Amino acid sequence: MTPLVLALQVAAHGTPPGLSAAARDVFHVADVITAFSYFAIATTLLVVVLRLRAQLPFRVVFVLFGAFIVLCGATHVMSTLTLGAQRDVIETATMVATAAVSLLTAVLLPRFVPRIEALVRDAQVAREREREKARADALAESNEALVAQAAALNDANAQLAESLRERQRLEGHLRQVQKMELMGRLASGVAHDFNNLLTVIQGNVDLVRDAVPASDPAAAYVEEIDQATKNATELTRRLLAFGRKAPARTERTTLDALLARERRLLQRALPSSMQLEVRSNHPDGFVQIDVNQVQQAILNLIVNARDATASAGRGASTVTIETGQVVVGPEAPPTSPPVAPGRYMTLSVQDEGTGISEEVRSHIFEPFFTTKEEGQGTGLGLAMIYEVMVQSGGGVQVESLMGRGSTFTLLLPRVA
Repeated sequence: MTPLVLALQVAAHGTPPGLSAAARDVFHVADVITAFSYFAIATTLLVVVLRLRAQLPFRVVFVLFGAFIVLCGATHVMSTLTLGAQRDVIETATMVATAAVSLLTAVLLPRFVPRIEALVRDAQVAREREREKARADALAESNEALVAQAAALNDANAQLAESLRERQRLEGHLRQVQKMELMGRLASGVAHDFNNLLTVIQGNVDLVRDAVPASDPAAAYVEEIDQATKNATELTRRLLAFGRKAPARTERTTLDALLARERRLLQRALPSSMQLEVRSNHPDGFVQIDVNQVQQAILNLIVNARDATASAGRGASTVTIETGQVVVGPEAPPTSPPVAPGRYMTLSVQDEGTGISEEVRSHIFEPFFTTKEEGQGTGLGLAMIYEVMVQSGGGVQVESLMGRGSTFTLLLPRVA
C-alpha cells in the first residue's frame, strides 16, 4: 500500500487497525495535514466574516460551514492523540457535534437558495446595467463627435459659400471693368473724332466773331454758337475722361459746397410736383475729386430718382440728398466698385419710387442696361457714375425696398 493511498484512507475513514508502526506514522502525518488544511479553511472563512460583517450575505451559513470544517479537522486531530478511555468520549462528542452542524447546515442552506439566486440575478443585472451605461456613454461620445464634425462641416460650408459669393462678386466686378473698358475705348474714339470737328467749328466761330461787329444782330447768334461749342468741348472732355484718355481735373472741396453751387440746377431737373430736400450732416469733410464729373454723377442720380418716382404714379413727392461721413470696415455692405477700409464722405440720393428688384440690381451698372421704355434712356447714366467712382477711388452703395423707393450713396475718400 503506497503512502498516497494510505493518506487518502486516513482522510476518508481515519486510521485503520492492524497496521505496522511505519504505516501508523504515515496515517498520523496524513491526519495532521488534513486537520491543518481544515483549520486553515475555517480561519480564512472567519477572516472574511470579520472583515465584511454586516455587508456579508448569508453569514449564518458561513459560520456553520466554518464550524463544520473545524469539527472535521478536530476528528483528524483526535486520531493522532492517545487519550485512553477519554478518546472514545471525545471522538463521540466531536462526531455528534459534526453531525448536528452538518444537519443544521443542510436544513438552512435550501432556505438561502432564493436569496442566492436573487443575488446572482442582481449581480447579472448590475453587470448588464454597467454594460448598457458603457454603451450609452460610448454612444454619447460618438454623438458628441458627430455634432462636432457637423459643426465643423457647417463652418466649412459657410466659409465655402462666403468664398463663392466673394468670387462671384469679384467676377462681376471684373466683367463690369471689362465692359467699362470697352465703352471707354468707344467713347474715346468718338470723342477724339468729335473733338476734331469742334476744333474746326471753334476756329470758324472765332473768324466770324472778328468779322461781325458787336452791334450787328448776328453777333448774338455767333455767341450762342460759341457757347454751344464750348459746352460740346466740355462734353468731349468728359467722354475722354470716361475713356481714361484725359487726366481728371481734381480739386479739394466739400460735398456740401458742391451741392450749394449746384442746388438750383438740380431743382430744375425735377418737375414742379417734386421737392428737393438737402440735408447737410458733415459740412467740413473734404474730398479730392473732379468736380465736373461728380456734378454729372449727382445729376444722373437726380434724373433717375425723378423717373423712378414718376413711374410709381405718386403725386407730390420728395427727392432727398443727404451728405455725411462713414467709416468702412471689413464687414461693411458691398459697394460698386469695392472700396478699401477707411473714412469716406457720403452723398445719398433717396427717391420714393417703385424700388429695384434683386435681379435688376445685379445689372444696373452695366453699360446700356435700362428698365426704361425705348427712347427714354440710354443705359449709360449709372455706368458713367461707376466709372467716376473708379477714377475717384470711391464706390456706390445701393439700398432698395420694392414699393418704398431706393437710395444711392456715393462714397468718396476723405482727405485732410
